[in-house]
Amino acid sequence: MSADFAPTTRFPVFGDGPTPSPTRFLRWFQRRSDPLQDRRTGLLNREGLVARADAVLRSRSWARASLVVLSFDDLPESAVLWGDAAANALMLRIAHALRRAAGRRGLAARTGPVQFAVLLPGRCRQSAIDAVTAVLGQPCRVELDWHGEELVCVPDVAAEVWEGEEGGIAPLLEQLCASLARHRNRRARHHDFIRRERERHSRPFGCSQVDSLPAS
Repeated sequence: MSADFAPTTRFPVFGDGPTPSPTRFLRWFQRRSDPLQDRRTGLLNREGLVARADAVLRSRSWARASLVVLSFDDLPESAVLWGDAAANALMLRIAHALRRAAGRRGLAARTGPVQFAVLLPGRCRQSAIDAVTAVLGQPCRVELDWHGEELVCVPDVAAEVWEGEEGGIAPLLEQLCASLARHRNRRARHHDFIRRERERHSRPFGCSQVDSLPAS
């Protein structure tokens, strides 16, 4: 997997052009020094989301909040096809979109190498989904014009409501991650089944597994 999809200690690549301003460098340095912030996107990381969510929900005694988790499983493929710079640009576009979806009250986080989450206090499940799709479209997707090529990432999405359960949102986050993992595994098995069926039907006419067995 590309280094773009894991924490890194490399100096930031700001792209071609003039030297980054001191303010921009300071923001980058602050992200690196904050243990609750994802270094690559500037969003909260997984631990940061759990900690900040608990603080936010306690501060105003929210009775409920909705958590939306998005898994962009085709991000590594974009790195293979178009390079790390394209994949990094897609990741930053995802981060920007999820900040918009979170708004002033919500929280946006990168909770895994290709996984992101948005917490929206006070919202029901459908309202939270609507807030995300208002930014990412329906179905959800992130698009990027990369040197004349249109790159598109379509995430798997899971959402559920937290209603004051003990332990904060951490158990709910684990539940949604597990749900996405099961969905990913089912999809992989389905694709494998389709591939094997195509291979079976593409054999020459009259050839079968029995034909290939050695004579007794």
